[in-house]
Amino acid sequence: MPKIKADETICLDKVIDAGGLENNLTYEWQDLGDTRPTIEVSNEGIYKVKISNQFGCSLIRTVTVAGPCSARIYAPDVFTPNGDNMNDVFKIILVGGSIVKLDIFNRWGNIIYSEENTNPQWNGEFKGSICLNGAYAYILSYKTLQDNLVHEYRGKVLLQK
Repeated sequence: MPKIKADETICLDKVIDAGGLENNLTYEWQDLGDTRPTIEVSNEGIYKVKISNQFGCSLIRTVTVAGPCSARIYAPDVFTPNGDNMNDVFKIILVGGSIVKLDIFNRWGNIIYSEENTNPQWNGEFKGSICLNGAYAYILSYKTLQDNLVHEYRGKVLLQK
């Protein structure tokens, strides 16, 4: 039998290596018809490759492409907590990872909002009262699909009543 790597899960926007561990192997990517040892993918999904040696023995290796390699962060730069049901909360959208924590600071660097969950949303209040118009710094802590490390994204948002 050919010597190959174990099945694996990788992130999107990468080159997939068929996983052959010896010379003189042939490759056939199922449903793609490609015979190269590496392919570039742009869609999530399950990719299978038939790896054969010179003796005609074959194994199938599966590579699962699970999501983007690096997280993409979408954060508004202004929100209006005025009760009109439009942009009333500050919420960050993270693609390719999971949110761990959101901290928001006033202009003196004091934390006025902190939430540890995957969907934090700040309504513009501190101790039950709407904060003053102005810019507020924040730190978003998150993990990507690529690793289990906690990363930070820093930004600012304008609160405009």
